[in-house]
Amino acid sequence: MERIVKERHGYFPDLSLSVRQNAQIILGKMSSWEYFNSPTKLAFHDLTDGDELPVAAHTVLGLSNKFVPVPKAPTTRKAAMESFEQFQRNLSWKVLYAQVDPDFVKSKLYLKSNRIPPLPPFRIDKRLCKAEVEIRKLFSNSIKHAVRDNLSPYQRKLLKLLRRLSSVVIALADKNLGPVAVSLERYIRNGLQHLQDSSTYVILSEAEALEEDLQLRKDIEAWLSQWREVLTYEHWAYIRSKLGETADEPFGYFYLMYKLHKSPIKTRPVCSDCASTPHALGQWVNEMLQPIAQSQPAYFKDSYALKKLLDGITLTKGKRYGLCTFDAISMYTNIEPKDCLARLSEYLLRPEILNKLSYPAQALIEAIAIVLGNNRMNFGDITVRQLIGIAMGMAAAPPIANMYVGIYEIEHILKFLDDFLVFYKRFIDDGFLI
Repeated sequence: MERIVKERHGYFPDLSLSVRQNAQIILGKMSSWEYFNSPTKLAFHDLTDGDELPVAAHTVLGLSNKFVPVPKAPTTRKAAMESFEQFQRNLSWKVLYAQVDPDFVKSKLYLKSNRIPPLPPFRIDKRLCKAEVEIRKLFSNSIKHAVRDNLSPYQRKLLKLLRRLSSVVIALADKNLGPVAVSLERYIRNGLQHLQDSSTYVILSEAEALEEDLQLRKDIEAWLSQWREVLTYEHWAYIRSKLGETADEPFGYFYLMYKLHKSPIKTRPVCSDCASTPHALGQWVNEMLQPIAQSQPAYFKDSYALKKLLDGITLTKGKRYGLCTFDAISMYTNIEPKDCLARLSEYLLRPEILNKLSYPAQALIEAIAIVLGNNRMNFGDITVRQLIGIAMGMAAAPPIANMYVGIYEIEHILKFLDDFLVFYKRFIDDGFLI
């Protein structure tokens, strides 16, 4: 019993003493760091039955999913210098590209080179050398660095205990509301509620899934071969290399985010496709479509950009205006792939769009078709293929969804600007108009 209480609460009270006396003893043993640095606002939500987690689990999970425990061992000089060498190498490449073209923006789709960059200009190299000398002093082997822990001993024990819990899943809440603890049984049930919808997903046998993936690989190889001349070498080599890296585990992973702001609580299906067969091609589609999506009239980058746009509006005094916000319901999963592909194809082939932005239109259209029709995901021991909609979490999902809705806006809504609408802007599935 004493061991169970200690695991759950971090201490075992002296039953011969009062609650106040026990509290004084516990506070007396607590370090000042732990007392003064304990956060008061913890973002954690327990959806279990109440007895599956330790009572104090919120003190660890409530620190948010971005919290990083300090390593127990201090950083060694060897590790520090290896990190600095990588920084020095990256900076040298950036300086080189900046000298060639100050406006050059390097694509993120490239294979890391083992080549050593040329030395940067003397004034930059001199500053790097000084920085290296100072870092070597800080991480001298003769200096013993004391590691200041950001978790209490009990919180460390809680982390180990939580890792051993196989009956509880720590999911994430939608809208960045923090971690969510849910029983494994409930998590599976919530996942199957989505995946058993035969109009949206089809469950595949292992043989069917592997056969379809083999065909997908052949399609991507054929696409690479057909459009080799219009692709940059970096893009072609990147997609081809990543295709080989995903051979052992070719499918994405299906997971859930909990919509705690909804009543009753609902779940948002998400696909992590970062190691799946079509991911690299999806990254290329994303890179090609982003400038096109950002050029559409209803697009704005962020809340700061929206404020600047609103500051520039002049309204007629004495005239009545209405403010309206809107939200597209399940925008990603409600997009019909064939209609989406048809609308995007027609838009991407328009002469005015082609003249404004340079991109390989036909290669891009074929790549979008491959990405839209080949989203396969694992959930536990089952594999599914998505039939309709775009999976949230796919590399190319945001620009494809943005453009699809943006084309509709151009054809049906924005023609009313100046006549009925003073202002109209949309950020993915959330819009604002006057």
